[in-house]
Amino acid sequence: MTSDAVISEAQLTQTIIEMARALGWLVYHTGDSRRSEPGVPDLLMVSQPPMRPRVIFVEIKSAVGKLRPGRVSPR
Repeated sequence: MTSDAVISEAQLTQTIIEMARALGWLVYHTGDSRRSEPGVPDLLMVSQPPMRPRVIFVEIKSAVGKLRPGRVSPR
């Protein structure tokens, strides 16, 4: 099934944050990434007990988003 629906990076970010928090994860998101060090991902998510310890770094891009220098390209 394909969809022509386009979701913005802001909408996708908010959806991921809401889902992670609903599952008991701590989530950090810098409101203005222009003030972050280059290469810092959009989200930092940390699991909480009783889950196994996990840390997830997430760089979010929409279908038309562009990577800036210092970002890792998903392959």
